[in-house]
Amino acid sequence: MKTTILLSSVLFVFSLSTALPQGAAVIIKQKARGVAGKGTPSSRPGGGSTGATTTRSRTAAPAVLSASDAAAKKIYIDLVIIKSRSSVTEDLKDRLFASLTEAAKGKKPNEAAVKKLAENVATSVNKYKLGSNEAKQLAAALYQVMNGSGLTTKGADGVVQKAQDTLIIGGVPVKVAETVSADLNNIIGELSGNSTK
Repeated sequence: MKTTILLSSVLFVFSLSTALPQGAAVIIKQKARGVAGKGTPSSRPGGGSTGATTTRSRTAAPAVLSASDAAAKKIYIDLVIIKSRSSVTEDLKDRLFASLTEAAKGKKPNEAAVKKLAENVATSVNKYKLGSNEAKQLAAALYQVMNGSGLTTKGADGVVQKAQDTLIIGGVPVKVAETVSADLNNIIGELSGNSTK
């Protein structure tokens, strides 16, 4: 009888010691998601901005894709397919490149800049397996940048920051997310005539 109680107690202690770190990880991730959408660039996860000296607006990027944006949905579908694969192939990168190029209305950005963006986004999404909500938000931001002819400077900054925050919340390291942000800023610069190459 004593051995049964002792054995039960030992098993309980071992199960408790493995459950607590998992619970803490969940709480930390939830807190990070809450913090990522608030504050100044220095208070966000990663501790800094992408080099801009102004606080970025968060109102420019929609959280979901509207029913009328077929090009945005195509980008989202590409991201979901890329995420589901074990590795990123050139075909998948080319498919995302084509979707991004198709989303560009009016003035088209440099093909090399879009290819670089497609490669960095595809690699990030595949390696870090963004969730469905993050993929949807990222697709909306990518669409807005590619179709950015009507974006103001403040709106463009907000879209780029939303993309970066979405990647970070999805588990992408800050440096990788900043690389994607730099690609987006380069494209916005080209579309506005102020390329930052």
